[in-house]
Amino acid sequence: MENLKIIGSEEWCVFKDLGVPAIKARVDSGAKTSSIQATNLKIVNKGAQEWVKFEVNPLQENRSIALTCEAGLIDRRMVKSSSGISEERHGGAYARHFGR
Repeated sequence: MENLKIIGSEEWCVFKDLGVPAIKARVDSGAKTSSIQATNLKIVNKGAQEWVKFEVNPLQENRSIALTCEAGLIDRRMVKSSSGISEERHGGAYARHFGR
């Protein structure tokens, strides 16, 4: 317990492999997994492997700044929102670093 860091409800994160130098993240201490808000998601083929190409907005208050990212597709899941609406979500290769 002595090696644990104290963090706030929001923290800056770096995703070097995705080319994201800094992005504000909300911390959910009760969550099993993490996600990143992505827009303009497209599935692309690179040889025999499927990849996911998407954009992220590193500054929540400025949606005009968008970074394009790519990651190898790991899985697809049906996720139900708190309002009861189900949708398919895609898990990229970067998810491996977060316990998937």
